[in-house]
Amino acid sequence: MTNYVLDVGSHSLKMYQLDDTSANLVGTLTWHLLEESDPYHAMSSGVKSILKKCLPDAVVIAIGTEALRRKPELKSIALDVFKLHGIDLHVITQVEEAVLIRRAFLKMHKHFDVDVVNVGGGSIQIVQRNNRMTLLDFGICDLNTRFRLGQSPDGRMVDECIDWISSHLPLDLQDFAYTGGELTYLNRLNVSTVHSWCTRSSFETLAQRLALLDEAELELLSPYDPKWMRGAIASNCIVLSLLRKASVERFYASDLNITNGFLASFGAESC
Repeated sequence: MTNYVLDVGSHSLKMYQLDDTSANLVGTLTWHLLEESDPYHAMSSGVKSILKKCLPDAVVIAIGTEALRRKPELKSIALDVFKLHGIDLHVITQVEEAVLIRRAFLKMHKHFDVDVVNVGGGSIQIVQRNNRMTLLDFGICDLNTRFRLGQSPDGRMVDECIDWISSHLPLDLQDFAYTGGELTYLNRLNVSTVHSWCTRSSFETLAQRLALLDEAELELLSPYDPKWMRGAIASNCIVLSLLRKASVERFYASDLNITNGFLASFGAESC
């Protein structure tokens, strides 16, 4: 069994330690690969830093997603960086991402049928209960740039962002799960959930409050490293657009991710 999996995303680098029954997050580092002026330095220093959390003689593999799909030069850099550490890098397709997140959710919730949404820095996958996939070629980083969500509160185009996202969502969206650390995020910000369900009104209140905070204020609230909150406004816009498109009054917040799907592929229970 592989000891560790590195999830190499556009917005973050996450390390999970695997055992026979779970994939446990043991390290996270926020970066912005699609925007880095020196991606080799960012990737090299980031990988070196996060690998310090590995146990000696551990076996590590890396899974790359949208940033490495979108920019061949980033993929080439990543291959070189991981090769220096003796780590195999596998760049997966959007379809494979969608399959992994759906598999992770079904493994954890065998009798719990909802649409599953996986959001990254450069792409979004939606797998509906009928197994139909919607693959969007934009993510957190793209929304930050397009709608100036990383600027001061008065410069952010939040309403425009929500409307634009909504125009790209499937018309028959229903109850949905929003994955990738959302439950930890809500818990950190003291948003009440019931069995991981968050009400629309509670989330709208949170989103309105955070939209008025500047970057420094947001970073103080991070459940992970401070820079992780640079994607919070964009992520909130995605959830709000999903709630409106689906015309539902709650959503399921989940910490599951594609690494849980990787583990589920081997027949183990994911957490």
